[in-house]
Amino acid sequence: MIKLIVFTLLILWLCVTSSHGSSQRFTSDGPRTVVLYAVSWCHFCKDMKPVWERVKANAPSGITFTEIDGDAKKDPSVTGYPTIRMIDNGNTYQYPGGADYNKLYDWVMSVKPSLSQ
Repeated sequence: MIKLIVFTLLILWLCVTSSHGSSQRFTSDGPRTVVLYAVSWCHFCKDMKPVWERVKANAPSGITFTEIDGDAKKDPSVTGYPTIRMIDNGNTYQYPGGADYNKLYDWVMSVKPSLSQ
């Protein structure tokens, strides 16, 4: 009986944690916008661009993605490029990582992203 309980708990744990490494995922068509601030001359922005495009292509339709050219539209709160922010139900979060598909995708899909403002 104990083996059956342990086995059941193990299966439940694997099911919860196997979804792109995150146990809580964004699934509704809620008001979530992800913004990429970038400039054309930035090497790191060029590295981020294909990762950004892949995340956009694989994210659910309820998430809006937008890009802002930092040279054309200055935002004094952006101190470096690329900067990725998420606005979700009035809260702003800033992506803490680099050009890594899995990290960015998991961050975009998380229910409560890390690093608020």
